[in-house]
Parts: sequence; structure tokens; C-alpha cells
Amino acid sequence: RPNLLPRTTIETLGNLAMDTRVTSNGDGTLTISLPPFGAKSFRIVEVERLLFRSEDGFYFAFKEDEIGKITRLNMSGSIVDPVSFEKLKWYESGTLHGFLAVTGLFEFLSFFVITLVGFVLHFLRKAKHSDTSMSRSPRLAWRMGFLVSALVVLSPAIALALYHIGDPELRPFKITSALYASVSLLQLAALLGLTLPIFAFKSWKHRYWSLMRRFCFSLVALTGLLLMPFFYYWNLLGFRF
Repeated sequence: RPNLLPRTTIETLGNLAMDTRVTSNGDGTLTISLPPFGAKSFRIVEVERLLFRSEDGFYFAFKEDEIGKITRLNMSGSIVDPVSFEKLKWYESGTLHGFLAVTGLFEFLSFFVITLVGFVLHFLRKAKHSDTSMSRSPRLAWRMGFLVSALVVLSPAIALALYHIGDPELRPFKITSALYASVSLLQLAALLGLTLPIFAFKSWKHRYWSLMRRFCFSLVALTGLLLMPFFYYWNLLGFRF
């Protein structure tokens, strides 16, 4: 990953698209796919040990540690200022984290929609205990799951709304405030999400709801539990703004 974006502000989210792949072509040459998303690729040839050159005049110098493991890459040449890259561990991949973020958002969205539809059906039937599978459930647990899901789902919607409301000429100046409002909702969701595993444990212990409902709630609880370390890694908890 190139060291182009700050790691101590919300701009670090841009690193989700900064994965830089280096692959061997099997003939002694390498291919480097630069971010974002491999938009530009170079086929490079070794001119000295750990030093490679592309046909366009770009140079790529690899650095290894004391045991011979590649840990760093430096790129320079043409009109490009020197750029340094740090090798990522597999669990630091922006592609992986992006997939996890989309999966988590889909999980929260599904729970939000299912709960909302259930509420509407309950209201239309005008029966207080029409849903027997929910009659034994602790309402606080399910409502907490719904609240966490709603905060996550509404977070990007709030950012878009704040960005587009008002004078279009002022939108570039509202990006930061819109993002921080969105992140504030995510911070609250991360905090409340820590309670969901406790409710999930009780639901299995006391056999609340149906098996399908328990499974659905447990997935949301697991996702809620992972919000805190995920947001901490991407500096979204506000501790290092």
C-alpha cells in the first residue's frame, strides 16, 4: 500500500482502494498493478538485485529484511516523485476489508428490513401478540439489534443528505462535516453493538424466538461485535482524529 494518504484522519478510508499487487510473470519479470484498483500496470525487468525498471522509465526498488523477506517498495521515475509502499499482511488487505464492509452492511440492511416489515405487518393486523415466535422474546434485545442496524444503514444516507442539501456551490466545503456526521452514527452503532453478543448468548441459552430468528440475530450480533476493531483499524472511532 502506498504511503500517500494520512493514517490519522478520516481520509485513511481511501486506503481501501490502494492495494498494489506485485505478481511474477514466470520469465524473470514482474507486473505491478497500481491503485486505485489496478488502474495502471507496469511490466518491469530486473536491472540489479532488487531493482527493476519499466519500459516507461519508472524504477522500482524492493527492500528486504534480515531474513530476506520483502517488506517495502519504492517507486520513482519520469515526473513522478518517489513513492514508498509498505507490504501488507493478508488481513490488512483493502480488498478484504472492503468485502467485509459490504457484507456487514448487507447483514445490517437485511435485519433492518426484516424487522421493519415485521413491524408493519404487526401494525396492520392490529394484534398485539399476532407473532407467536416473538411472544417469548426479550423485546429489548431485538430492538437493540434493530437500533444498531438502523444506525449503520442510515449512516451513508445522512452523509449524502447533508452533502446535497443547500447551495450546490458550497458542497465541496461540506464533505468533511457530512463524513463526520456519518461516522458519529457509526461510532454509536459500534458502542451499542458490544451488547448484542450478550443478548445472542441469552437467546440460545433460553431458546428465545425460533431457530431461524436466533441465527439471524446471532449474525447481526457477530457483525456488531466486529464493528469496534474494524473502525479502530480504519481510524473511525475518533481516538486518533
